[in-house]
Amino acid sequence: MKTEKCLVDLQLEVIYNDKCIMCGSCGAFCQNIYYDGGKLNYKEQCSETVGVCYNFCPRAELNIPELELKIFGKKREDQALGVYDKAIKATLKNAAMKDVTTAVLVAALESGLIDSAVLGNAKVEKALEPVLCKSKDEIVGNAGERKGLGPLVQGVGHAIKAKQERIAIVGRPCHAQGLAKIRKNPDFLVNQDKIALVVAHACLAQGKGCTVCIDYSGEFADLSVDVKTGEALVRSEAGQKAIDAAVKKGYIEVGHGNVEAMQKAAATKRVKNFAKVLAKGGDVVSADYVKVDMGGMRFLSKE
Repeated sequence: MKTEKCLVDLQLEVIYNDKCIMCGSCGAFCQNIYYDGGKLNYKEQCSETVGVCYNFCPRAELNIPELELKIFGKKREDQALGVYDKAIKATLKNAAMKDVTTAVLVAALESGLIDSAVLGNAKVEKALEPVLCKSKDEIVGNAGERKGLGPLVQGVGHAIKAKQERIAIVGRPCHAQGLAKIRKNPDFLVNQDKIALVVAHACLAQGKGCTVCIDYSGEFADLSVDVKTGEALVRSEAGQKAIDAAVKKGYIEVGHGNVEAMQKAAATKRVKNFAKVLAKGGDVVSADYVKVDMGGMRFLSKE
């Protein structure tokens, strides 16, 4: 269902309220919004009454139970990490791939699961500037974790306009949140079916806009990876196929994951940030822009 709000509402509720994380969801499919040097800009003050900018922004509203049902067809059993099928420990076997995420992307490309990947540009320091990679060399050349914030989701919009058919993206939990709102929104048809694989890196960032985020692992990705440990959560069929492809190619090997360690890190972030914006009402907890099931959040409010 469309929310009848637009750029003005997005500015008042998110951008000027220090909740924007520069994820690029608002501008991915809006010709009026663009980024210059990582900064959000507008060509003009939009007159639309129902904007994709507001409806796609993960900080405007994030109804977690509703999104989980749309993305995964079920609600979470693990309150710290969200919905996932299995936890694994991925270890790199081919050093040329540089890291586990790169190995998975290259295998997915070589196996035809994807035809391109939106990554953070390795030439840009301390910011996430999207770059579209269509070859193994381009993916390997932009491997690694980037620091700072940046509009990676806008890179997905550009990839769709460039006629890419099976697009992957590697980002943070906030990018996966925005993409979840885009992927499962029947009211705005923007060829979102071209988004084939979303990989999220576990994140403890505390930049402007990060302090109201309660997602550590990337709960709405197909595959969530802790780049420091190789611990990963396979959340969807697309994520499993990508892992299987990397194993088959001999790029990685997979063992059992340490769920407890990931849960501890996730819970630390959720408790710290959720407590800042907690407001309860009935069976639903609203934390500013976030909506969650009350039953699953009792441990956060220490009831």
